[in-house]
Amino acid sequence: MSLLQRALSPIVEVRKEEAAGAALMFSYSFLAMTAYNILKPVTRSKFISDLGADNLPYVLLAAGVIIGVLMTGYSWLVARLPRRGALPITQLGMAAVLFGFWFLFQTDAKWVSAAFYLVGLILGILLISQFWTVANLVYDPRQAKRLFGFVGGGAPLGGIIGSEILIRYTGRIGTTNMLLVSGFLLIICAGITWMILLRAPVDAAKAAEVKQEKGVS
Repeated sequence: MSLLQRALSPIVEVRKEEAAGAALMFSYSFLAMTAYNILKPVTRSKFISDLGADNLPYVLLAAGVIIGVLMTGYSWLVARLPRRGALPITQLGMAAVLFGFWFLFQTDAKWVSAAFYLVGLILGILLISQFWTVANLVYDPRQAKRLFGFVGGGAPLGGIIGSEILIRYTGRIGTTNMLLVSGFLLIICAGITWMILLRAPVDAAKAAEVKQEKGVS
């Protein structure tokens, strides 16, 4: 039993060849949801402060149409690209968008808040869908039953930590600078996703070997 497996065994039934991947997946869900829960209140507060709460329903209506079109295009594109590269690159793209909006907010243009609200909704959907896409790529149905509860458990923890970061540090560094914090977390997520997908074939091969050995014995 490896050290990592020993550390995880009180929490989840994990095999030696799965331990590193499970820890990475937990870290992925934790960081992705930390980034999103920092971002989500910022999108709403910037919109209301610049454009008023009365305009929010119109943006939500437009968001439904725009998100539907974009997600259809995103699904079409990802299905035709190597996922090992497409998913981390998409996350780096999301981080770049946040950094871009940080610069745009320096202009004090009100349209930026409306656009950012839409982008925040899209990023939230992408982060969640990407995580479960990766999870379904990495784990077969039997592994999923054992491990999904653990690897997905990083999400609620990320929600708590993200909200705590927002409460503690918004007053110190400013609301707009929270975009930079969220963006840097997404860069780390991209690295973790790349590591998960890079080792996924190895993990699958090791798991198959273990199953075969058990079948022979």
